[in-house]
Amino acid sequence: DEDEREEKKLMCVEDDGISVDEVLEEYGKGFGRWTKCLWCTTGVCWIFHTFNVLSQVFLTLGLNDILGTSLSSLELSLVGSITFLGWAIGTMGGGVISDMYGRRLVLLCSIGSAILFDFLALAMIDYYYVVAMRFLLGASTGMINATSFMIIAEAVDPPNRDYYLTLWHAWFSVGGVLIALIGIIVYSFYDQDSGTGMEIVLATVPVLGVCAFLIALFFIPETARFLLVSGRPTEARAALDKLVYGNTGEHLPEYVTLTQPKMVEGGNRGSLRMVFFPTPEEDCLVEPSFKWNLLKQWVIWFACSFIFYYATLASSGSENASIALLISCGVEFPAAFLGMPLNG
Repeated sequence: DEDEREEKKLMCVEDDGISVDEVLEEYGKGFGRWTKCLWCTTGVCWIFHTFNVLSQVFLTLGLNDILGTSLSSLELSLVGSITFLGWAIGTMGGGVISDMYGRRLVLLCSIGSAILFDFLALAMIDYYYVVAMRFLLGASTGMINATSFMIIAEAVDPPNRDYYLTLWHAWFSVGGVLIALIGIIVYSFYDQDSGTGMEIVLATVPVLGVCAFLIALFFIPETARFLLVSGRPTEARAALDKLVYGNTGEHLPEYVTLTQPKMVEGGNRGSLRMVFFPTPEEDCLVEPSFKWNLLKQWVIWFACSFIFYYATLASSGSENASIALLISCGVEFPAAFLGMPLNG
């Protein structure tokens, strides 16, 4: 009930003041112009992330032609597996590192390292070099995944957070459709197994990366939440004032003071155990509707994932792998739009 929620809010703060989430909710006026711009700029970073993940589809097509080898399907599939292994490590590590050094700095470093490994991967000296580069590229891409999501998540007010972050994942489909269209154009001039066609597609990835880096450098700020937790309340308040002014045209009132959230013992960043089986101290960190909405979104995303992989497998005999990728990425869109009404 309402009294219980107010009691939980009191457990979440140490000093008098107002939290970042309360500023976003009371003064940020929801999903305004400033937040929409950030939603799009972080979406470009997410598209670059998607390009790096899905470029392995084209890599396996022309790798034998480039290396002059006859790699087995198992060896070719290892290239994709090692990419996702690096991605998983980078995603987990990216969250921890960004807690220490900042979301914006880690995002810029991860995009920069991904661009570097994209260029180095084009050398393709031998099979083992390709595998090593894909692992490092996957790790950098995973860090982009973690930090870009946290930046937009910490800029959206709680009532709109689940709603718009669910839709934000549609950027993955946008990236997948774009790289598939590039593949369709390129392979209309080259044979599908051509190493030259594969190299042209892969060369477009770092070009997008440079665009993403410039956008992140000039248009993506550090989050107020990180600035506050890292002991920079003046900078945090200035960041929130810029957000509020961008959304509403009015500055944050002078009397508003910020308070730091209480840290969970042990510095736990969050886990499934915290969501479904929280301690009394941790329970204040979880909104009442969050657990149920999370379960419903999982069901929708799993269903669309099955469609995704079925479409990929069903299209595996197609003469044009780009069309197969276009179909399989296109079915990801319903997941975002079906998930939105759950939090509307």
